[in-house]
Amino acid sequence: NSLLFSLTNDYLFRRILQLARNVNNNYTPPGRNAIVNEFLPKIHKSYRDNQVKNFKEAGEDYGGTLHADGATIRKRPLVNVLCSNPGEGSCLLDVVDCSEHMSEDGKKDAWYLAKMMLPLMREVDPNKVIFDYVVFDGASNFQKAAKLIGEHFPRVTGRALGWVG
Repeated sequence: NSLLFSLTNDYLFRRILQLARNVNNNYTPPGRNAIVNEFLPKIHKSYRDNQVKNFKEAGEDYGGTLHADGATIRKRPLVNVLCSNPGEGSCLLDVVDCSEHMSEDGKKDAWYLAKMMLPLMREVDPNKVIFDYVVFDGASNFQKAAKLIGEHFPRVTGRALGWVG
């Protein structure tokens, strides 16, 4: 499978082999579908919940920033939404697939973007005391969405902040 020979020196690989010695002969490792459909979503949820909890705790001291940007990967329109603060670093809140919306002649306009981000912000900051900044690129739809978000989160400043990158 084109694995590197140095894999045999990896601590985690060696740990798996050690643990495998203790399993009875009837054990069958999970298949690809179980890993993709069952285990990865649970791991992701656990990791995200922990990151959001840490973001909230640090946000009480430092405040928080919302970041978002659009991307198109293999003709699939996406929007990445993250939050960060100096105490915790970055946390991925969601990667929104906009395919269905776009297929119904929708656009990634300011209203759509704001309606996408506001529920995520309310989930993380229901009392509206953590988020104090939004950072988007210079695209006019994101800049207008930032202003709309500012209407719902009054502490948010720098609503028109952006850069062209």
